[in-house]
Amino acid sequence: MSYFQIKELERVEDDDIHLAIAEIMAVCLGECGIEDIPCDNDELAKNYANSRPKDQRLGYLEEPQLARKEALDNIEGSIRILAESRAEQLGRWYPFVVAPRDGVLLARKAGLRENVEGTCYLCMQLHLLYSADRIEFGMLPGGREEKPHLDFTQPFQKLFEIIAGIAIANETGGLPILLGESRSTKRQLLARLSSVCRCAERGAAKAFDQLNLNQRQSNDGGIDAVILKKKEDELQETILVGATIQKSHLRKKMVDPQAIHRFRGFLIDGDALSPYRGFFAHPMPYDIGRRGLCGETNCRYFHKDDILRNLRPLSDAPPIASYRKTSAERSAIVQLRRIGQLTFRLEFDDYRIDDAIVNAEVD
Repeated sequence: MSYFQIKELERVEDDDIHLAIAEIMAVCLGECGIEDIPCDNDELAKNYANSRPKDQRLGYLEEPQLARKEALDNIEGSIRILAESRAEQLGRWYPFVVAPRDGVLLARKAGLRENVEGTCYLCMQLHLLYSADRIEFGMLPGGREEKPHLDFTQPFQKLFEIIAGIAIANETGGLPILLGESRSTKRQLLARLSSVCRCAERGAAKAFDQLNLNQRQSNDGGIDAVILKKKEDELQETILVGATIQKSHLRKKMVDPQAIHRFRGFLIDGDALSPYRGFFAHPMPYDIGRRGLCGETNCRYFHKDDILRNLRPLSDAPPIASYRKTSAERSAIVQLRRIGQLTFRLEFDDYRIDDAIVNAEVD
């Protein structure tokens, strides 16, 4: 497996970057104060001084300790404010206690191994740091020789598809069936589509010999999750979800009318699960460009704030919903365990992520 380390802060950055750094530090160390945030003090002071109004810069450059203190005060304030907001947003699933005592910004809650939603959130924050080039990966002895970051990004892509399915199901009040893990049309995809039809109590998937060549070579039909929205056992809507962590070629994952038509082709009667609606989920904060692409493809944009607002356990009232909830949680745990094998390196000390999360003791 691989290790990762957080790059030193050289300037005051986005609030969510500050918070994500503090959260990763706290989950590994148990708690985090402002002095625990890795910083290049000289660069931080210089860049903060240069960001001040022109008539103040010389004074800050002559007193770098003052510039550093003010920069750290800004970072500390941003972490505290956003952490309080996240704690309110995620409720009891937020994996930290905010400012439990003087000098401590975040303290890790006990029992993280039982908090699937909280650990999924932490993985999203780690991905935020990766996307912002705030962490770097390296190889441990016996690990992969090239591209060590894949030990994180590959399981996180699969995990994010599950997170997106759960969050959109909570947003719409629907029942999720995950397709993204399908790696074979014949062995997995058709079986899962049959499960979709059984849950909807409508329609049927085609047999393998009824599919065309392109369909036979498909893994997941281009869809990562199907959400069935029902009212009094009657199907009201079928939501098709595309989810990706990629930065480019996003249009391919947006569920436009063509993607819906392709999905319908796997059913004997494509209208059986109508009406359809497409969602596109992405783990990064709202972006007007991604919003525009979704508008062009008639697909609803589901960004980070939407996901966090709905990152909670699925309802398990009917027996079939309870089964789908358990299935989704198990799928998430498989990927969390893969990510948990990563090592966080802080100077000369190494911390296994699963030691802090999967094996955390419960109070």
